[in-house]
Amino acid sequence: MDKEQVLQRLKVLRAEETEEVASFAVDEAMAYIQNFCQVSVIPEALLEVCVEMAAALCDRAGQGGVKRLTEGDATVEFETASGTWATPFLEQLRLFRRGKW
Repeated sequence: MDKEQVLQRLKVLRAEETEEVASFAVDEAMAYIQNFCQVSVIPEALLEVCVEMAAALCDRAGQGGVKRLTEGDATVEFETASGTWATPFLEQLRLFRRGKW
């Protein structure tokens, strides 16, 4: 699987997404899969998972940030999310994870 395949499928799901955000999301999703599964080449069977992960990253773009800002005594509270963006995909990725020797 290569980046172009994932980008092409992501554009079908997220046609409104900018090229920069889509490219970043695909790179991030592919790197996460490679690191988590401990592989240098992502299996074709994970193509759709990679596309879904990239779409999830696109959804998160611009989210988070400051939740509350107070000037008196300077309080800044940030938005947080439970788990990580990859949590919904871990079950599928575990099937392809290799042991580290």
